[in-house]
Amino acid sequence: MKRRKTTVTHVGTSTFIGGDYDIVVQSMTTTNTNDTEACVAQIRRIVKAGGQMVRLTTQGVREAENMKNISIRLKEVMAASSAAPSPSPAASPSRDASPGDAAGPGYAGLA
Repeated sequence: MKRRKTTVTHVGTSTFIGGDYDIVVQSMTTTNTNDTEACVAQIRRIVKAGGQMVRLTTQGVREAENMKNISIRLKEVMAASSAAPSPSPAASPSRDASPGDAAGPGYAGLA
């Protein structure tokens, strides 16, 4: 199938979408953006399901201001999960690198 020509867009600190870049699997949260823990939990579920980029909506100033709390909490969760002992290679398949920034795959745009 031939891809439609699109404009390249920069997302987050190191992710590009559009143009000749690989297609990025993305989704959008349905949680209330003021609910930090619900947003973080849903983002983690999306990433676990294969999402590489997660979008959130901000309906107003309060929601926009809470994006910082969501970003901080995601970094805490990622740090805690990387500090946990990892399963043996035989127990989990290897993953190819996917778009994302220093916080890890799927968290582009939130750092």
